[in-house]
Amino acid sequence: MEVEPTTASTVEVPVFDPPNILWYLGAFIATGAALTIVDQAHGSARGLWVLLVSLGFLAAWIALARTYARRDWRIPSGVFAATAVSFVTTGAVGFERLIGVWSTSRPATVEPTAAPSLDPFGAISIPHPSSSFGGSHFSLALIVLVAALVAHRRSGFAFCLAWAAVAIVAAAELLVPAFTSSQSFDPRAWALVASGALLLLIGLAADRRDARRAGFWWHLVGLGAVAIGLAYVLAIHHAIWPTLILGIAGLIGAARLERATWALFGLAFLNVGLAHYVERWTGNLGTSFVFVAIGVLFVGLGIELRRSGGPWVDTLGLRRARYVPPAA
Repeated sequence: MEVEPTTASTVEVPVFDPPNILWYLGAFIATGAALTIVDQAHGSARGLWVLLVSLGFLAAWIALARTYARRDWRIPSGVFAATAVSFVTTGAVGFERLIGVWSTSRPATVEPTAAPSLDPFGAISIPHPSSSFGGSHFSLALIVLVAALVAHRRSGFAFCLAWAAVAIVAAAELLVPAFTSSQSFDPRAWALVASGALLLLIGLAADRRDARRAGFWWHLVGLGAVAIGLAYVLAIHHAIWPTLILGIAGLIGAARLERATWALFGLAFLNVGLAHYVERWTGNLGTSFVFVAIGVLFVGLGIELRRSGGPWVDTLGLRRARYVPPAA
């Protein structure tokens, strides 16, 4: 979350305080309730009701965002600008239903071991394999992408980019049937990895331009897509050892880029690999004791990274963290 600046000299830092919680939670609750109203469209109304109600809520959310922006409440304004993209999604679905191009059929699940549905749009079962390309669903992903980028351009609020990042991943998944008729999940898993890698490149480019707040969402969604895709591939091929390499790479990347998101996913992969091999070697009780030691070791490693006192920091070419000692 972000902190509302009070003076020109105030430096914005992520905070977790009551005002931020109320701004985000309030906007999410209001948006969720509004989407529930849109969802109550009667079948006989086809897409007209969905389109009109979505446009009404979209206009209201834009008005709220502009009102808060004029009063210099940048974060509440940005949250409403970001959540307004939800109504672009439902409005686009309503329009496609109205003109008769929206596909109501859901892709068939052919594997009992298929990954669970990733459904950011509420109407698309992205990972469930399908042999046919859904143009209406793909166009929806592109519409959401454009809407999110416009919202970010107009509001300057980085949270809008979360929508854009998810839309890119969704579009990549929906595009898979256009290149292969295979109903295996493997092509979709690799599509997740490829789209996630693209988002990471965008995030790295944003970091190089010192737009780290915007880069956060590209890194977060990109790492999530890569992690889900690789997790499926490794599970299918019963390969555990690559998780250790991915975990170490994530931790090194976190230190070099100063990105906690990389550390989060790196630790997740590392723990999966360690848990597998430690349990094989020591049994259940031994695993618990080993992970007690590993947890304490991780805390010490975090302190070392924070202080940047070890010679290995320079050896690995890691950035020295800006250590600020606690106030007395």
